[in-house]
Amino acid sequence: MWLTKFMATVLAAASCLGADADGTNPPAVSAVPPFNLQTALAASGKGDAGADYWLAGSYAKGREVARDPARAVEYMRKAAEAGLAGAQNDLGAYYARGEGVRQDFVEAARWYRKAAEQGDALAQYSMGRVCLLGRGVSRDVATGLAWYRKSAEQGQRDAQCALGNLYFFGGEAPQNYWDAAKWLRLAAEQGAVAAMNNLGYLYEYGQGVDRNLKESARWYKAAAELNDAKGQANYGVMCLEGSVAVPPDLVEAYRWIKLSSLQGDAIGKKHLMDCKDGAWSITPDQIRQGEALVAEFLARQRQNRH
Repeated sequence: MWLTKFMATVLAAASCLGADADGTNPPAVSAVPPFNLQTALAASGKGDAGADYWLAGSYAKGREVARDPARAVEYMRKAAEAGLAGAQNDLGAYYARGEGVRQDFVEAARWYRKAAEQGDALAQYSMGRVCLLGRGVSRDVATGLAWYRKSAEQGQRDAQCALGNLYFFGGEAPQNYWDAAKWLRLAAEQGAVAAMNNLGYLYEYGQGVDRNLKESARWYKAAAELNDAKGQANYGVMCLEGSVAVPPDLVEAYRWIKLSSLQGDAIGKKHLMDCKDGAWSITPDQIRQGEALVAEFLARQRQNRH
């Protein structure tokens, strides 16, 4: 089967979190005491950092006020300077994104570190990324991996996914399929799409785990259903070839391989070409059924985006 190949191993984490193209995390506002706009403004005037954080979230999201990233940063800074770890991490994200403030990766890393040193799992993940990328700090792979591990050990899904993929591919970390399987499984069980296909591969070939085609099919299919192109290709090939885990099913094979090819996946495109060249023994009626399933899947994807 075909593996997921990222443009660079260290950037594998981006798809775990849905990070922006510049490798930064979208600002997230952690839970704070319940307020409304009136009570939050009153409490903020008395130095309540939780109220400041609530107001930052309001201006970030347009909750009870017009959305205003600059005002969000203003209140986020007050909460961060008061020592709220979540606010410190979020302020780092604003600096990294250049949203509501001039982009400054050094300041981003400074605030990530403050939160990470307080034990904030998302900030630890953020520090791992900036250390591996050398963004705002000197590039330091060992320190980046250490931050990832701290975050992953707290159950942070994106750090688990990133760490698992780093061990899976090797390079930034020594290739280690046992550690890859451990962290990819934990991330996949929390819904990290970028962990699922590679976990399926490990089960298919017995790398770092006992070989188990049913588990392999389970994770390939889970990735496929979440629109992962490699998962679609791999699960489609399983349906095409048949095994103890998946009975041969040309309609299902066509559906997943066509979806993969539509996303530009090389293996999906190759198998679809084989189909068109008559290598599958698939009937026109089966192709029509497969096309209907493709259209249904794409319609759901469009609906989910709205």
